Amino acid sequence: MHFSFIPLFLRKYTLNETYLEELGIFLSKLKNIKLLDILPYHDMAKNKYAELNIEYPISNIKPCTKEQAKYSKEIIINSYKNCLNG
Repeated sequence: MHFSFIPLFLRKYTLNETYLEELGIFLSKLKNIKLLDILPYHDMAKNKYAELNIEYPISNIKPCTKEQAKYSKEIIINSYKNCLNG
């Protein structure tokens, strides 16, 4: 059986080294991890919400940059590897 783990990457909540390290520790306990992709939050749906006259629920959160996502991935992977080598 194959499971996908897709975290929501929001700057306000997860652009935090401690949380990212803890995520790496959590992932190190899973035996079926083969790949980790960090997909930064984007606000592409903002216009669609506006067209539908629906308030965009996370309009106050700025999208993360590619650099921030790359840095976050490095923290997660380092923590993951440290646990495996541990």
